[in-house]
Amino acid sequence: MGRGGPLPRFSRLRMSLRSQNLMAQLKSRTGMTPNVTGRLAICMSLGDPSPPNPDEFDERGSEIYPSAMFGEHEEMFMALMLQRLGEDGLDPDAYLNRMVRAHFNRGAIALFARVHEIADIGRVVAEEREAQGSHREFEDGTRRITARHRPVGQRPARIAAQFGPALVRHPPAEFVGVERRRGRQR
Repeated sequence: MGRGGPLPRFSRLRMSLRSQNLMAQLKSRTGMTPNVTGRLAICMSLGDPSPPNPDEFDERGSEIYPSAMFGEHEEMFMALMLQRLGEDGLDPDAYLNRMVRAHFNRGAIALFARVHEIADIGRVVAEEREAQGSHREFEDGTRRITARHRPVGQRPARIAAQFGPALVRHPPAEFVGVERRRGRQR
């Protein structure tokens, strides 16, 4: 960014009431906690080249602390958001938290429409990855993530598509739902 000062920080993310309800329904459909599905929601929204409008979403839902929302992936999400804000021509100091909230809410709506059971998560991630062209199939049938050159505006989506599967398959222990900690696998 070329700024000499400290980087902005994430603050508590307040969901819209609609997103709170959608996240609760996603949890009942998949068993995944809102912070894990929220990460996917943000990644999906970053894949949309148009910036979301933060004023479209109320602030009447639950709050999530950044440490719970992003966990060990906070730096990666900060890099994604700072890059996207730069591409959208928005000042990070003024817009970081408003736009994270907007991406979360827009992504929650998009994710809810595509996920009806846990198996859909893998399909959605694969479709997003395919749409971003972030993998390559080799002669031996293996698929690997590759870095393809594309317009600057698509880089956050490519990065999100690359890391999205890891965020689903390997969520940090503190983000695994209560059902799993009690020994009930869903």
